[in-house]
Amino acid sequence: MDDDEDIIKILKSRRKYASFFEWPNKELKEMGIAKSFSNSLMMFFNIRILDLKINSKDPPDIICKDNENKKIALEITEIVCRKSIELNQKGKDVYRQWKLDELVGYVQNSLKDKDRKLFNNGPYDKIYVCLFTDELTLSFYDLKNSLESIYFGEFTKITDAFMLFSYDPGIKQYPLLRLKIN
Repeated sequence: MDDDEDIIKILKSRRKYASFFEWPNKELKEMGIAKSFSNSLMMFFNIRILDLKINSKDPPDIICKDNENKKIALEITEIVCRKSIELNQKGKDVYRQWKLDELVGYVQNSLKDKDRKLFNNGPYDKIYVCLFTDELTLSFYDLKNSLESIYFGEFTKITDAFMLFSYDPGIKQYPLLRLKIN
């Protein structure tokens, strides 16, 4: 197979709904998201994470360090409507209209699931969760103010949680929200 055929095969196999962050395999996807997250973390919050490495004993997805050499576990998870994915794969053009309370519940449940995990290759000084999304109706600009007053938690392991959005050409970056957690 030549390069053009490979690219066409990848594009045809890609899911049709909320596919911005899709990659050909799990490791490439997680590393791609981790690098985008790292760049946005620096731009929006002046937090630098270094030495990103795929963890072969997931979880966590990625192991890295901050600029103080503290060991960080990074878990990556998607905010997406599975039903919309299924319907779009069947040829129906639909999208999810998220309500704020539905999103908050989804995020809370995702964070709880991550907090229950046994993190391999630890101990870790910090545990970050990056919730990424390409959902059409979830906008950084709409959610920034809405999520400012909402606390997620209680968590025993997670130290920081963020929401990463698809690339925004206006700011030449991936918008990033820091979620408030207990």
